[in-house]
Amino acid sequence: MVEATAIIKAEKYEIVQKGAGIKDVLERNMGGESINAFDLKRVKVPAGGATVWMVPSITGDQPEKVITGVIVFQKLGRQYWSEGIEAGGGGSPPDCFSDNSITGHGEPGGSCADCEMSQWGSSPRGGRGQACSQTRQLFVIRPKDMMPIMINVPPSSLNAAKAYLFGLTSENVSYERVITSLGLIKARNRDGIEYAQIAFTCEGVIPVETADRFSKLRDSLAPKFSSVRGG
Repeated sequence: MVEATAIIKAEKYEIVQKGAGIKDVLERNMGGESINAFDLKRVKVPAGGATVWMVPSITGDQPEKVITGVIVFQKLGRQYWSEGIEAGGGGSPPDCFSDNSITGHGEPGGSCADCEMSQWGSSPRGGRGQACSQTRQLFVIRPKDMMPIMINVPPSSLNAAKAYLFGLTSENVSYERVITSLGLIKARNRDGIEYAQIAFTCEGVIPVETADRFSKLRDSLAPKFSSVRGG
């Protein structure tokens, strides 16, 4: 997955050029007000098998075929609705949720590994009222960003995300030390319904001295973004 010769300089990233004082800028601009993951731009896999991301910006949603950047933080989570959308579950808070995919809060709550709801597995489209839906959130810094965007990885792409991250692990490379591209490919479930899956590609390894900047950003953001739920 990661070739030793695939070294990519990341000087074009704004966070590398100007990021040394980002903490001071945040504190000055926000006046001491705390921030969390809900303040970030959120990006979802499009519905209906579309293979173009819609990324929020100050001028409106922008279409992008591929999102490329550095993952500076990632986490798993779970959400469960006892009723499906057709029974009134849509738009309501989940009956149970987990910020770490380990411990659930609500009803039924408790250990996710021991809960029968999580044993059922999730439908390819994350159907509510059928199972406890697991998601993964990726916090990605793009070249022109000073703060990450948050990409929700749906159940249909969890295996691809796990395989990618485990592949990096098998080569002893942390996710914030590589530049990752996230594309979209069309798939079809057993009922013939099309949906999009995320395709992960490692574009190359960032030199250690530059990657340290992203590692420090990860360490500073982790406490703020650890409690975010998917959706």
